[in-house]
Amino acid sequence: PLHHALQAKLVVQMARVRQGRTAVVMEHIRRDKSADLADFLARIDRRVPAYWTTAAAQLGDALRWKQSGWPAWAQFQPIAEAAIRAGIPILAGDVPRPEIMSVARKGLSVLSAADRTSYGLDTALPEKLREALLDELEASHCGLMPKSVFGKMADAQRLRDGHLARAAADAAKRHGSAVLLTGNGHARPDRGVAWYLRRLDPAL
Repeated sequence: PLHHALQAKLVVQMARVRQGRTAVVMEHIRRDKSADLADFLARIDRRVPAYWTTAAAQLGDALRWKQSGWPAWAQFQPIAEAAIRAGIPILAGDVPRPEIMSVARKGLSVLSAADRTSYGLDTALPEKLREALLDELEASHCGLMPKSVFGKMADAQRLRDGHLARAAADAAKRHGSAVLLTGNGHARPDRGVAWYLRRLDPAL
């Protein structure tokens, strides 16, 4: 909860520095929730301060957060309230679960060529970085399976990194800048979202 409270303060500061020209992209919201998210935010009367906290609390129900697998919405609510108070958009960042599962089973070849290019997946990770990713996946499964079985799971991780990068890049172009809220693995500067951003838009 403290970590999320600090993120909320960062959102406030970013909105102030950028004079409202920014957006919040959340890994925790999948792309197939974008319509629900936009519909809910469009109904908020941002001129009524008393409603901001209530709206932030209700957003979790609008997104059916209890079925998302993430910790309780109350931990994320301060971030949503900060964005609502600042009048900046909240955007979905992650891939719908069926797409992740499909890639985890069959690999990146199930994606269209256009999607692979859009997410920066048309370029292979350097061998050293790919091996490090496979090592991490093997360790996270307690070494119970050989590293050789994690290739497609690594593809799924790459899909999510590339998709988050695309979402952040699009948000930055549309709104002037963006704050991406994501986990430590995706935030790695060597092989995480930053690796894909450098390919999708070096200017960022």
